[in-house]
Amino acid sequence: MWNADYQWDFPLAGSGDDVGFNETGIGMFKSQPYPSLAKEIIQNVLDARGTSVSDDEPVKVTFTSMEIDKDDIPGAEQLADTIDACCKYYPTGDNHDKIMQVKKYSDEHLRQNSKIPVLKISDFNTTGLTGVEKLDDKESCWYGLVKSFSSTNKSDGSSGSQGVGKFATYTFTKLRTVLYSTYTEDGHRGFQGKTILITFRDEQGQKRVNKARFGKPVQEDVLPITTESELPEVYHRDKPGTDIYIVGFEKDDDWLQQMAMSVIEFFFYAIYKGTLEVDLQDDADNIHIDKSNLGKQIDEYDEYYNNSDYVNDENFQYTVPIYWKAITDDSKNSYHVCDTFKYNNKPMGNYELYLLMGPDVSDRRILEMRKAGMKIREDTKFRIPPTFSGIFIATGEGAKSLSPDDNISSFLRMCENPSHDAWSAANYSEQKTKAKGIINRIHTIITDFIKSKMPEATEDEVKAYGINELLISQGEGNEENEKDDAFLLANPKPVEIGLGTAGSTKTKDLSRKSNGRGKNTSGKKKKKTQTGQKRNNKHGNKKKSVAPVTLESVKTPFDESRGVYRLIFTSPVDVKNLHLSIDSVGDDGNSESADITEALMDGTKLGFQDDCIVVPEVKGNEKNVIEISLRGNRRDRLEVSAYGES
Repeated sequence: MWNADYQWDFPLAGSGDDVGFNETGIGMFKSQPYPSLAKEIIQNVLDARGTSVSDDEPVKVTFTSMEIDKDDIPGAEQLADTIDACCKYYPTGDNHDKIMQVKKYSDEHLRQNSKIPVLKISDFNTTGLTGVEKLDDKESCWYGLVKSFSSTNKSDGSSGSQGVGKFATYTFTKLRTVLYSTYTEDGHRGFQGKTILITFRDEQGQKRVNKARFGKPVQEDVLPITTESELPEVYHRDKPGTDIYIVGFEKDDDWLQQMAMSVIEFFFYAIYKGTLEVDLQDDADNIHIDKSNLGKQIDEYDEYYNNSDYVNDENFQYTVPIYWKAITDDSKNSYHVCDTFKYNNKPMGNYELYLLMGPDVSDRRILEMRKAGMKIREDTKFRIPPTFSGIFIATGEGAKSLSPDDNISSFLRMCENPSHDAWSAANYSEQKTKAKGIINRIHTIITDFIKSKMPEATEDEVKAYGINELLISQGEGNEENEKDDAFLLANPKPVEIGLGTAGSTKTKDLSRKSNGRGKNTSGKKKKKTQTGQKRNNKHGNKKKSVAPVTLESVKTPFDESRGVYRLIFTSPVDVKNLHLSIDSVGDDGNSESADITEALMDGTKLGFQDDCIVVPEVKGNEKNVIEISLRGNRRDRLEVSAYGES
């Protein structure tokens, strides 16, 4: 039994705002729960590598599905009573419906003498959550993870930087409750629980906040349990590291496979370098991933991915086979470079570049990451003819210090967005100009190396004036005066034009080449229409023809914080059923249909027809703004063509 001094402490809310069920931090990870959990957990583990662990030893992470006795859940009865009170505070509406789902689970488990499903996440060869013994050390790992919300205390060399990753675990708990148990290298222990519910009133009618920690309440604090003998045996550990318990684990039947695929996709390089091993366990089922079996696992989960719902997921693509080939190929077309990264002639530590070129490579893409070895972003905006794939790692090795001013890996950490899938100068506002320059410098280093391996060009390049207004630049894309010249080959691929009105050959054939990153979710291939042949709809009537429309003041700024483009334009005339064809333009000038997942105008979803966004009506000389999302939140150069029904 738990000591009576330990309990869930929900502070008085006073005159504070009521808080409902939809916690913003948790909502960030709901669309990609398993990939998000893998990213947020493992990057923290890599950052916590033990100080006495040798270079040839990996840090280890285990994800174990298990059951815990109800009596071993801290404050089970109190937690169940609080959930009941939450339901009473919101007797109707969306908050009531959602908290009632929590109550139903609570009644079935916390109110019964039953087992509670739990996902236990453990790490080894790590420091543990340092600072557990320092109650007021706001810079400690314990404080950042357990005693705060939406704040970070990561050091310059660490992977996470936004303070929101801790919410990823709450995506999986039916009881909105997570427990933390740690044993540090210097022998300190700590155990504490955290729960996120909704505003409620206690038995005395006092309003309480929605969040609580489990421990010993004292003035303005809740102390962790620091003596192992006061903990149920299930929470004991004899080696330094941390255990996280997700209480009321909601799992899919194939959760092991989803986790394994996510681990491999985002951390294959760390596994390849021997700095990470992962185990996934569910009863007798076990998946072990390390550098010795990584290649086999990559192939196995490539097959799993192609037969899973992920293949049509807008925000997740399993790209690791491409980059695995780039770092393991030993042909004459493969390269490995290790050099010093310099900005304005100042060394900032090393970088590595793996590159694979040749006829067997169909893309132009480079995966970019930092020292920790976690996948961050893909650079696909290259203006050079050859195809290639590769990996750029800003290791920062040999830098003067871990300070962002000295270390390229630390600097890029400051440029990272909360989702850890992009670098942007906007995220490092204190050094925005330098950040923009460094991000562009990385692109230039890669481009220059590829050019050095290219044969002499055989085709002339011409500067295509007039396309500037249609393309987003290499910069932030949010300045009115920002321009970037576009370079096209002298013999660009022609756009196919189909029939319009009788005798006309100016309607758009809207079928486009796939961009190679997303999947065609319709499962149907479009049939091209030969010039001079009428295209009929299913009723046998001739389709309405579309004629080109000249748009004015076209801009496509990119909103980094939301991962969307804003297509801004005016039309000189009124147009009905305006068809907007959006192409993604590569640095070699070739274009392909942009992989658009959603288009919104004034908050309303726009429809699609023949790969075009359809705007029902546009008024002449009025400003129009459309928000466009691309598959995988990728950032591309865009070219816009407009057609209106005649």
